[in-house]
Amino acid sequence: MEKEDKIFKLLEMCYYGHIDQVKQLLEEGVDINGIGNNGMSPLDAAKNGENDDIVEYLLNMGAKENLNLNDKL
Repeated sequence: MEKEDKIFKLLEMCYYGHIDQVKQLLEEGVDINGIGNNGMSPLDAAKNGENDDIVEYLLNMGAKENLNLNDKL
């Protein structure tokens, strides 16, 4: 799977509240602060999906707040 595909998958799992898949993707090395084509980070996706357990998990794992696409350029 391409890097961008893995980040998209992580964003999707964060948004829909699938914490086990989030943990698995992070264990596989997907960037916790990766930015998708939509300009969102995994933390943004979890917040937008109202998944507080994933938000807390990501923050505990070192996710940075207030990232955007310009931070990755």
